[in-house]
Amino acid sequence: MKNLQDLRIFIETARLGSLSACARHLDLSPAVVSAAVKRLEAEIETVLFVRSTRRLRLTSKGEQYLKHCRDAVAILDNAYAGLHDNDAELTGTIRLSASSDLGRNLILLGWTIL
Repeated sequence: MKNLQDLRIFIETARLGSLSACARHLDLSPAVVSAAVKRLEAEIETVLFVRSTRRLRLTSKGEQYLKHCRDAVAILDNAYAGLHDNDAELTGTIRLSASSDLGRNLILLGWTIL
């Protein structure tokens, strides 16, 4: 399975058009970004970028792969967010209505009977 971080790096590199710009944006070293792209290219056995000293551009297969990677990462991000939507802490005021006997005997004494 492809490393999700490598896919994110690939997407950002394509968006920014530069390995060093991607490295700055993700707060990584250029070597880490370059290694991630090379690793991804080796895994899928396809060249994703045409590299020159001044430019970095996607190959036609790179453009095709980028569309699928964006979709896949978005689906995974949504799945992760969906799992943690219900983890939020409840906040606010709780109002209780109880008889005066219950209030005196249980609530004021700190629920010691329960």
